[in-house]
Amino acid sequence: LGFSVAPALAQGVDFDSLDANVDGAVSFEELQVALPAITQDDFTLLDTDGDGALSREEFTALLEAPAAE
Repeated sequence: LGFSVAPALAQGVDFDSLDANVDGAVSFEELQVALPAITQDDFTLLDTDGDGALSREEFTALLEAPAAE
């Protein structure tokens, strides 16, 4: 991935705080609030089930991903 989640984590961002509409998933637009550098391509890679949103499990995988160099 071409970005780091560290700045967002430093601000206390978590799944529930990003899920603005409380639908149980984080959309690309919701994630961009915390990670403005994320691209649609990055998001698509994270959205492993292809449903257009990140589940709690997919979001957890993002947090565990290695930081961008």
